[in-house]
Amino acid sequence: MLTSRSRYFLMMLSPGNLEVKALPKDIIFIFDTSGSMRGEKIRHEKDALRFCITHLGKEDRFNIIQFATTVNSYSTSLVPVNEETVDEALSFIDSFTARGGTNINDALVRGVVMLDGADSVWADPVRMVVFLTDGEPTVGQTKMSTILKNVTLTNSGKARIFVFGVGHDVNTHLLDRLASQHRGISEYLAPDEEIDVRVSGFYRKINEPILSEPHLDFGRIHVSDLYPAQLPDLFRGTQLLLAGRYQNGGEASITLSGHINGEEKRLHYTGRFKSEEEENDFLPRLWATRKIGYLMSEIRFGGEDEELVDEVIQLSKEYGIITPYTSFLILEKDADFEHWGISQSAAPEMRSEGERYRSAIRETIGEEAVSAAADIISMKTSNVVRDSHIPAVKHAHDKTFYLRDGIWVDGKYREGMKMERIAYLSKRFFRLLETEPELARYLAVAKNIIVVVGTHCYRITE
Repeated sequence: MLTSRSRYFLMMLSPGNLEVKALPKDIIFIFDTSGSMRGEKIRHEKDALRFCITHLGKEDRFNIIQFATTVNSYSTSLVPVNEETVDEALSFIDSFTARGGTNINDALVRGVVMLDGADSVWADPVRMVVFLTDGEPTVGQTKMSTILKNVTLTNSGKARIFVFGVGHDVNTHLLDRLASQHRGISEYLAPDEEIDVRVSGFYRKINEPILSEPHLDFGRIHVSDLYPAQLPDLFRGTQLLLAGRYQNGGEASITLSGHINGEEKRLHYTGRFKSEEEENDFLPRLWATRKIGYLMSEIRFGGEDEELVDEVIQLSKEYGIITPYTSFLILEKDADFEHWGISQSAAPEMRSEGERYRSAIRETIGEEAVSAAADIISMKTSNVVRDSHIPAVKHAHDKTFYLRDGIWVDGKYREGMKMERIAYLSKRFFRLLETEPELARYLAVAKNIIVVVGTHCYRITE
């Protein structure tokens, strides 16, 4: 299904409609059994593992790696799924006890090396790692950059790494980079959250891979700014929402390609990129939300690069998206509070909150670091757009307007723009609507308004 409006589109890929057999997978579960996992956490962890092992596909191969101070595995290599191996694996899980440190490096390296060196009867099996930990590295190699480098060097088999961080003592930068660099997903669980519920729910989604390394070709349609920028593998029963922009509309021949058991598969679809479709006015802000999430992720890992920060601020103002992170950037000056219609008395508290969030972005461990990581993941994968709760902000189609001194001002307006002043309901007003009929949707916001359309700026006065 393809929907679009103006220069934005939303594409929904539903691999459940593909009439193909689920791909066989080689999967290794790497689970933390250090001392901090004792009590309810390790009980839930065992339940989660039992669920995964008993729901493997008949053609899958698997292994379990348990790590604390040392690293132990159920088998020295991947094993096929049958009654004997499943029973043995369940007995191995039963033997888990929580004690010792956290040797993340050796556990991950052992897992990806095992996957990379495994011979397979399948031409191109899907390789996966499901990794769960509740702490930062404390044993063996503890330097984050070295761990990341070691995993990358040994993961020549391109295993997807799916990561679960439990509690607030995890290194969020390490876990998020492991997932993003190896085409996986990172998720965070609250300290008291039931591990088995989250892990089993996630495992249901990835249990039947359909298409690996997918790629989209839009034919004659020129698209840009796609989010997610890199398509994940597709699984039966799941949906992927892809938001982006385009320049030229019209009929489109869309090709989805990828690999199925070592062979390239091409699926062809037709769609239409429309220039106007009012019921999809949410698309610009959905696209902007995802892009801001991507930019915030880059800032989090690489530091507050001035160009990235400026782009976050610009997108926030144009699309009316205020977040815990952008709030302190946008509201650094007193005049900016007027822009958002926020009381000056709120300035100290909001700046303090923004500074805490700014600090959390730089931190790797702790409750605020985990919260920041989860917020960014939520924005990058957002499927809904929430309207602003600020009275001085209004959204109209792909624009956001701010109330300033009784005038609703387009978020794309910049001081110094050449402006044509037009009286509301004058002859010039109606001529403008005849030549620029799309303006009607914006002028419905108010009688006193500034609107920017392309290179033109209009000031409507009552």
